[in-house]
Amino acid sequence: MPVDDLYRGKHLQVALDLTDIKDAISIARASAEEGAKIVEAGTPLIKKYGMAAVAEIKNSVGFNSYVLADIKAADVGELEVDMAADAGADAVTVLGCAPDSTIKAAANESKRRGVALFVDMLGVQDPVKRAHEVYEAGAKGVVLHVGIDVQRELGITAEMLGNVASLMPEGLLVAVAGGLTAEGISRIKGERINIFIVGGAITKSKNYRESIRRIIKSINDP
Repeated sequence: MPVDDLYRGKHLQVALDLTDIKDAISIARASAEEGAKIVEAGTPLIKKYGMAAVAEIKNSVGFNSYVLADIKAADVGELEVDMAADAGADAVTVLGCAPDSTIKAAANESKRRGVALFVDMLGVQDPVKRAHEVYEAGAKGVVLHVGIDVQRELGITAEMLGNVASLMPEGLLVAVAGGLTAEGISRIKGERINIFIVGGAITKSKNYRESIRRIIKSINDP
């Protein structure tokens, strides 16, 4: 699978959780040029523009970055994977709280289409147990995710997920998301985390190129 190089080193995924396609394309292009490994067509963007947003992001980054379609599939896993793959996605997401049948269907179709399936653990009560189950089903990776509403209510971020990451099955890519900054990444980058997903710290920045550079430096510095 083309994303197998994600097992080597640690990487930045830029989450474009935006509702303006022009802004998303601009930041996507900058992300690819500055060295972000993955550019994510965020759920709000896809809900507003459909899979055309995925295609636009893919066209803007070319082969410089992988494109993940954050569709968060909850049903008809095969169909949703197909739609994302047709739009040029290199990876897609399915919800960890989705039925086993949905995850298996998405995993089988992602393998057939040559895209990587990530399972988003948003709302999953036992992410360690679920991670082992979805790994057996054929998922490529998991996203340990502190959602925006939870961040606001409880004042926590993905920095708290480092210990959970260490309990994930060997061979499963581990991504973390939720309020991450360059400083926060520096505190958890020693954990078994392959991908750091950053949204607002980049997309809300006055100088998103500089923010991307700073975050990549934080990931790569010893």
